[in-house]
Amino acid sequence: GIENLLSGLPKMFDRDVIPALESFFSWMEQMAETIDPEMGAAFSGMTDTLFSHLSNGVLQLCGTLLGILGGVVSGIPSAFMKIMITLIATIFITIDFEKVKSFLTGFIPVRNKDMFCEFKEFFGKIVPRCLLSYGLIFLITFGELFLGFSFLRIENSFGAALLVAVLDILPVLGTGAVLIPWAIIALLQGNTAFGVIMAVLYLLITIVRNVIEPRLVGRQMKLHPALTFAAMLVGLRIFGVIGLFGLPLCFAFLGRLHEKGIINIPALNKE
Repeated sequence: GIENLLSGLPKMFDRDVIPALESFFSWMEQMAETIDPEMGAAFSGMTDTLFSHLSNGVLQLCGTLLGILGGVVSGIPSAFMKIMITLIATIFITIDFEKVKSFLTGFIPVRNKDMFCEFKEFFGKIVPRCLLSYGLIFLITFGELFLGFSFLRIENSFGAALLVAVLDILPVLGTGAVLIPWAIIALLQGNTAFGVIMAVLYLLITIVRNVIEPRLVGRQMKLHPALTFAAMLVGLRIFGVIGLFGLPLCFAFLGRLHEKGIINIPALNKE
């Protein structure tokens, strides 16, 4: 097999390869002596050193390959067993998934089980809807910017609008990080009309976003727009960007648990 081939490789190298190389370098040495005797002597010494290094290199290479081969061969049974066990377990779990699920969930207390199921259902449906809502907000903002930039005849209006709309996703920056300095610079340069229109565009985008964001996101999470907006501001203030999205989701999840009767929030109880 491969192991026998590797173990016999040094002998084959000494028996077949070395003689052929010796004949070739002997011819080269004779040619060098014809040109210059000193060159021939130097070439002869170099040839001896080269053959010595080649032999040692082949021995080391074969030893290394044998070690690697041994490790691979010894690890094959273990890897094969792991793969087979994983496949068999996957097949049985797939066949009896509901039984396995019932068995595992049987260890969870009823109260926690209900909360876990609600958590899975809530975040499995609401989070994608929220992402869709923010995607719609992004498209609206991009449309406003593109129309405004086109009206102002800004070069590459599409690319500029896309860049500013991406910045608008980041609450720390927003469109104001670009539009406000742009408007101020235009006013200082005497381009009053451009600066005023840019400032109006920023105000329009800000107003539209503050109106539609709580409504779109709040509708998906069944939160009042005012509560959604307040949760966004508080979350951003306390937890940063994660809080901007996370706190409204937490409020909505708690409201859902209260609605299902899993927990009780006195402030949400109707008189």
